[in-house]
Amino acid sequence: MSDAMLYTPEGCVLYLDLRKPVNGKLLDYSGHGNHGVIYGARLNMELPCRGLEFDGKDDYVKVPYDSILKPNKYVAIEILFELRDVRLHGLFGEYYGHRVQTSSDNRLYCGVCLSDDNWYRMTGRYLDVGRVYHVVYVRDGTLIAQYVNGELDASMEVPDLDTVYGSLAWCVGAVTGRNVDYAEYYFSNSWICLVRLYNRALSAEEVKKCYEDIQMRILRRIVATRDVSVR
Repeated sequence: MSDAMLYTPEGCVLYLDLRKPVNGKLLDYSGHGNHGVIYGARLNMELPCRGLEFDGKDDYVKVPYDSILKPNKYVAIEILFELRDVRLHGLFGEYYGHRVQTSSDNRLYCGVCLSDDNWYRMTGRYLDVGRVYHVVYVRDGTLIAQYVNGELDASMEVPDLDTVYGSLAWCVGAVTGRNVDYAEYYFSNSWICLVRLYNRALSAEEVKKCYEDIQMRILRRIVATRDVSVR
């Protein structure tokens, strides 16, 4: 684990600490060896916790295809980030499968593509530019939900169908194209600190505990050095 003090629930199959790039890569601290390759994103050295800056033009991190990274009906995605402008931000995902993103007006807009070839997306709260957010997206069988800073933001029922995946990479800071293995859509102008993927649905209690631990170990250091709200 990259930070012995950081609480991580069971079932983590991808753990990218964007504070600690190594020779152009992000090491996968889950133990599964799915290291991310950095394309253009730069390390922000100003914040105490650091993280990668994505320019919203062509920066992204690519995590190569691995079947372990394709959970089906039970999955959770956790991400810590700050948006720099208003746009459709692709934060983590691929063209199909599960995706964490915003709408074009910065509303949280997570969802899943199922085997009836339809997207199911939740429309959540507006995310302010310049504010740090901890977001967790969960699929628990026929229910999907998104949490913001430890609290439930939105949820909806979905059909009991398999998740659709291509044999494409996951991307951080953008979304892969429909039939290509590199970022093509929704480049995010943002700072991203942490991405974790789980092969099971996290409970509301686990989501809350993740946020509280990150708030204590990471977010308070940011607030101490500049006026950033993490509410």
